Amino acid sequence: MAYFECAMYTPELIEELINCQKKITEGVKTSPWGRGYTKKEFKLSSIDDQYLFRGFMNQNDAFQEDYSIGLVYEPKGEKGRVCLLRVNGLHGGTKVIPHHAYCHEHTALAEDLNNGIKREKNIIKVDNYTTMEEAIQHYVKRINIVLQDRRKHFPTPVPPATTLFD
Repeated sequence: MAYFECAMYTPELIEELINCQKKITEGVKTSPWGRGYTKKEFKLSSIDDQYLFRGFMNQNDAFQEDYSIGLVYEPKGEKGRVCLLRVNGLHGGTKVIPHHAYCHEHTALAEDLNNGIKREKNIIKVDNYTTMEEAIQHYVKRINIVLQDRRKHFPTPVPPATTLFD
């Protein structure tokens, strides 16, 4: 992702961008070229239309626990975009990258963005989701999508009915 030099980020701005109430302006579309991943994208804006965003969801076709759901800020009138948040499943932990052994979030840091560092290095272990469906529900609440759009585009999955003898 391209980053631009003219914007100065603060921790407060990053939190505002992640937490501001958002509406979906263009519904979820599946990308035709996934290369082993199912890729979906959608567009959002803050409810006051001050900020523009793109959301994405990628899931490995072979390993369902390998997924990434993200929020990308697209500043008006400026080149580039900034990935603010990624909600990730398991990628298979290694000694070099141990956080891939559990569900985690990556968030952008103001200092990194202001210094041109592209990766969201701030990694937080989470335990309130494990499946992609649970992660989607966490994500839409985390980035504050308005309830009406959450229900329309990301309805809460209904668990299968069970009987007394299941």
